[in-house]
Parts: sequence; structure tokens; C-alpha cells
Amino acid sequence: MATVGLLTVRGRAGRVHEALEGYREVVGSFARTGNWTHQWATLRDLADLPHRPGDHEPAALLHAAADQAPDAPAGAGSRTRTDVPVPSREAVIDAARDAIARNPAGADRS
Repeated sequence: MATVGLLTVRGRAGRVHEALEGYREVVGSFARTGNWTHQWATLRDLADLPHRPGDHEPAALLHAAADQAPDAPAGAGSRTRTDVPVPSREAVIDAARDAIARNPAGADRS
């Protein structure tokens, strides 16, 4: 979980590209190992990263899925939208990977 904390700090510091690259690896690792307790917390953090203007659906989906998962740790306040259907775990991982791939975080590349 220390890696996730570092990624969260990087994202908040504007180093979004670095954070996204790290999240890609961590989400994949937790998906392979089946560590869903930590995966849900990671997906919430990923959802809070800056995203494309007008592209709020991936964040809403990730928060809704984590908020409604029985094995997810409690989040910092419910953000669940009632109009966002909660997909399967596989679909949540696909949505996270897609959100990472679509994020134009190249502005912080040096």
C-alpha cells in the first residue's frame, strides 16, 4: 500500500503521468493476485486523479463500484451516483485501464 500512497502524492503534486503509469502497474498486480480490498482503495484514488474535461463517467463508475462493493474498505464519504450501474469486477478493471489509457496527462512530462 505504500506504493499507492506514493502514487496519490504524485498525482496531487501534478505529476499525473507518473502516477498513472504507477496505477497501471498496481491495478494489474492487484487484479492478478485477487487483492480486492486494496484494489478498491486504489481504484478510488485513481478516480480522484485529474481527468479529461467532461470525462467524468470513469471516475463515477470507479467510485460507485467501490462504494457498493461489500469487501471494499470504507471510503471518504459516499460519492455513489444512482444513475451509474455497478459493473462486474472485470468490467471495473477494464474501465480503470481505459481511463488510464485515455488520460492526457502528458503535460507533466519533462
